[in-house]
Amino acid sequence: KTQELSAATKTLHAAQASARSKEEGLESATIKHHTQRQILTAKFDLTSKMKLQELHTLTEARMVEVTSKAEVEVSAMKVQLLEARIKSDTEIEYWKHALDAELQEQVRVHAEDKRK
Repeated sequence: KTQELSAATKTLHAAQASARSKEEGLESATIKHHTQRQILTAKFDLTSKMKLQELHTLTEARMVEVTSKAEVEVSAMKVQLLEARIKSDTEIEYWKHALDAELQEQVRVHAEDKRK
């Protein structure tokens, strides 16, 4: 009985360590996601400010051309920001599902160990 309990405890501890590792991966992915979002937002803000300054110094004839270019660049940056968010959200979901699967496996193993 003691050996079975010891083996079950070791299995549970290993599963818990694995789950902690996956939680750390999730936390890391979340931090990475927020950092990427902040960087892209800062780039977007800076580019927008720079483009606005350029607009103030240009002649009326060039304003339309530069505005169009700025809108294209801003749209492209919005797309990049969205893609980074989707990628990060996907990575976060992956880690959540991995953690859920690991916890379910722990419960299953623990239940089997109890039955034995």
